[in-house]
Amino acid sequence: MLLDEVLRAGARRISLVVKLAGGAEMFAFAGKDAPKLAVGRRNIEAVHAQLAKLGLRVDREDIGGSHGRTFEVDLNSLMCTIKIVGREMMQL
Repeated sequence: MLLDEVLRAGARRISLVVKLAGGAEMFAFAGKDAPKLAVGRRNIEAVHAQLAKLGLRVDREDIGGSHGRTFEVDLNSLMCTIKIVGREMMQL
């Protein structure tokens, strides 16, 4: 729905920039069901698949791992910043 609204507002699909953050595995699971519980990895795979279906290319990403993130977008500059506990801020 977001893509439809952005395109309806006049954006061109070829000009869109996709930046991803997230998909961390925040909890460790053991046993035979562990792969089924890998929610972060499965979310990343689902997002990549959906973006490919929509014909959108990922410009930059900070995904996976075991650390939580805060993703911020400055609506004036459109600069994207990721904050990770215990690390320096980074721009995407």
